[in-house]
Amino acid sequence: MYSSPDETLKALEEVGYFTDLKTATTVYLAGRIQRPIMLEGPAGAGKTELASSVARAYSVPLLRLQCYQGINEEKAIGQYDRSLQELYVLLMSKSDRAPDWAQIKREVTSRAYFMAGPLLEALEQERSCVLLIDEIDKVEYEFEAMLLELLSAWTLLDSKNGHSPRNVDSPCLSDFQPGATARRPAAAA
Repeated sequence: MYSSPDETLKALEEVGYFTDLKTATTVYLAGRIQRPIMLEGPAGAGKTELASSVARAYSVPLLRLQCYQGINEEKAIGQYDRSLQELYVLLMSKSDRAPDWAQIKREVTSRAYFMAGPLLEALEQERSCVLLIDEIDKVEYEFEAMLLELLSAWTLLDSKNGHSPRNVDSPCLSDFQPGATARRPAAAA
């Protein structure tokens, strides 16, 4: 993280993103207070390029969640690898010793069998990252509410395994990119 908006501006320019001090200050403050940046504008306005440039300037990964009508939490957060779970259960049931079903259940519902989506990947980053959430205007209200909750608390609630906490020392800079006619939740007005 840079120590001032001026340093942030210089870092963005060094990676080829030329902007004003206002934008650099926004990026700097978002990182400082660990809050997302919400950008709105027409296609081609440079929203994605800003996210990419911030990732390059900070030398952090850029993770992208491409939203679309019908996207659900499974696509954004992740899902269990069902075939791998079934294979493990089959192998354990055919072993020479009696299977410990409680142990098998713990194993197949562990993180090792869960394929992370972009949101969980962002939460699990050891260091900072840039999370680009593109075209949020296309999602259902429930999904949008889940995204806003995630970005406000940096945690996901997994009903089976508890919370997936975010390392507070390494914030994600997030970039919402709704279209010019994006819905606004009543609470944000």
